[in-house]
Amino acid sequence: MSPSLPINCATASVIRALIFGIGEKPPAPLYMANVRLERDDSYEKVAFDGLWAFDFGTGTSPVMEGFTPVTPSTLYSKGRGYGLKDAHIWRAMDALQPDPLYQDFLCIESGGLAVDVPNGKYRVFVNIDSPSEYWGDYQRYRKRAVLAQGKPVVTETMDLESFKKKYFRFWDTEDLPTENTFDKYQKAYFHEKLFDVDVTDGQLRIDFQGQDYACSVSAVVIFPVAKAAEGEKFLRWVEAKRRFYFDNYFKRVLHKPAGDPLQPTAEDRRRGYVAFSRDYMQEVYYNDTPLAKEIGKPLAGEAFAGEYEPLTLALVPLRDLGQVTATVSDMAGPAGAIPSGAIDVGYVSYRIARVNMEGSVYSITPRLIMPTNVVRMPKDITRRFWLTVKTPADAKPGLYRGKVTVRPEQGPAAEIPIEFRVRRGTLDPLDIPAGPWGYTIGIPWYGDDLAAAAWNEAMMLKSLRKMREYGFTTCSGIPQIAYRGFKDGKPVLDFKAADAQMKVAKELGFLALVGYGGGVFGLSAYNQDTAAMKAAGFDDYSQFIRAVYTEVQKHADAQGWLPVYYNLCDEPGGDDLVRATENADSYRKAFPKGPPYFSGASSFTGNDRQNPHFRLAKALHVPNWNLHDEAAVGLIHEAGSDWAFYNGGNRWTYGDYMYKAAKQFGMKFRISWHWNIVAGDPYYALDCREDDFAWCNSSPDGRLVPAVHFEQLREGLDDYRRLITLARLSKEKAGTPAARAAQELIETRMAAFKLGQRDHDELFPPSDWNDFRRKLDDAIEALRK
Repeated sequence: MSPSLPINCATASVIRALIFGIGEKPPAPLYMANVRLERDDSYEKVAFDGLWAFDFGTGTSPVMEGFTPVTPSTLYSKGRGYGLKDAHIWRAMDALQPDPLYQDFLCIESGGLAVDVPNGKYRVFVNIDSPSEYWGDYQRYRKRAVLAQGKPVVTETMDLESFKKKYFRFWDTEDLPTENTFDKYQKAYFHEKLFDVDVTDGQLRIDFQGQDYACSVSAVVIFPVAKAAEGEKFLRWVEAKRRFYFDNYFKRVLHKPAGDPLQPTAEDRRRGYVAFSRDYMQEVYYNDTPLAKEIGKPLAGEAFAGEYEPLTLALVPLRDLGQVTATVSDMAGPAGAIPSGAIDVGYVSYRIARVNMEGSVYSITPRLIMPTNVVRMPKDITRRFWLTVKTPADAKPGLYRGKVTVRPEQGPAAEIPIEFRVRRGTLDPLDIPAGPWGYTIGIPWYGDDLAAAAWNEAMMLKSLRKMREYGFTTCSGIPQIAYRGFKDGKPVLDFKAADAQMKVAKELGFLALVGYGGGVFGLSAYNQDTAAMKAAGFDDYSQFIRAVYTEVQKHADAQGWLPVYYNLCDEPGGDDLVRATENADSYRKAFPKGPPYFSGASSFTGNDRQNPHFRLAKALHVPNWNLHDEAAVGLIHEAGSDWAFYNGGNRWTYGDYMYKAAKQFGMKFRISWHWNIVAGDPYYALDCREDDFAWCNSSPDGRLVPAVHFEQLREGLDDYRRLITLARLSKEKAGTPAARAAQELIETRMAAFKLGQRDHDELFPPSDWNDFRRKLDDAIEALRK
């Protein structure tokens, strides 16, 4: 624990207990001493006569000390002397961050605040910018205004291009330990308005105009212009207090440096940096140094023809190098070359990431691979270039050699050799549906803007193509079928969007899709939609579902759709679990065998048939389990259902583990969180409800920005592809010594772990990634000779 942990208590007289929670199994001993309560009198030092300070929010959200709360029920009256007047409030919100003053607000579409004051000239400070709503809505508007005494004092407009400029303002701005998070993000988020008002009728009126989130009013401060100096002092105190709350809630924990003590050679000092190569499964942080064994070696890798493979080059700058550019040459081999155009070069960008769910503890991690080979390198900030070798499908086996040239803006250029081995033949493609939740990267602008619609369409296509380029074969959110009720005894279904989506997915080579939320929009899939059932003229929910999805399946068959698993629940518990099970029972009664096939996100382990989660599972054709084990899989198969695996995404669970799940335990599909589900600002992880999960993000010009995680997941698929390739070859060469050795290699690996053991590094040393892959590669080549 920090030696000084301030706890602000506005009303110390009501404190009865101070409780510290450390959990049942704290990671280390905890010692506390010198615990005391100190009175915060800083507000009293900045308060003055004539000051009005209002904190707008909900009836239960916090109020900044020194401020008067304004909630939807705070209506103006002469006795009160202030309050809302003619205010149309669209919504009252508490976003839970970044601080007590700005985290809660009233979305006022018209009308506003009235305050009784003596006649004179007043200065008004207003914040109408949103910190992003808790569930992820990002503030947008076409026009908004602030009026004082009925006259506009602030008028702002926004179109798609200006919205994109704001939305992507942090896309290429990484986070470094030398930066202050509050200064960097909170000052950029909020552009408070400051204006003067003449009052001649004894009442100051501040009104707002704008739709939904346009005017997210969180704070209003009023003081006489004659007391401008005192007012400015108060506003400085407000910012300092906001910073106090931010820094007291969000605690940054920095990475402990890894590596050996840095011992630069004379050549290193001459060129200004130490170069090293670390395996792509091991992170390189901004304060890491190389291990001795990582220095002085060429960048080395190997792949089969047609396979993508990463190579990484890290640099520890000994001085400020300015902008540094990394370029790669052609790689010459035994019968041709791998051209430089087949090798992508980017750099790993450090970004804020949450350590715990609510973000109260956060760190700085190597998170994204920026699509550029140029990066600034200040002294002592370790950098990593990420090279992706896209091995040509016709590349001949053998050793290919090339080089990476590093050109600092300040210092001499240097060359680092590359040795890349191409293995004989190709790997079999993925044979089961595996991929992410989600399928696109949209921009949250108005849907009626044709340019925004075109942007979202383009990003959807880029996303689907990138998934397939990397070998993934499923995603969720497709198809999207519009339900418009019943007419003449039949459901009215609009398949226009769904047909277009399914056509693209099929052409790209996907194997199956997961229809999130049942795939039929306008009809609740997570609970029995009895209102829709009755409106359609049914009194039996299974018959209603049969009528709807029979038409869906007829259309799917006629159009040649890929298989779809329609999702009916999302981790239900308690009463929701009961309702989800009743709902799933209705679907299973309507379609005992399928198609259509119905799934649902849940968890179940063990062999307790009375467990309510098992009852839900057996009501679904394919329960989609996060937590699972071999006993649970055996039980669900006995009940006549199949199973799938969701979340827990890493190289292991998309590789060797997925092979065991699919080939030994009949797993139907594999899916994990999330292609792109950024909440609020797509490049600021501390806003909204949770961290920004994204296998891929995007730039303002529509380029894809992959996460390191995405690259490692692709390597998991390649592990799986090696296993299915080796299994096929061993069957084709059955009885040969090479085939027997291959089968033993696979069987030994599968016997080394059980379902539920989802962490590779708890089972094997880090070196196993390369060691076992090399054994598979050698075994495949032995069978091909």
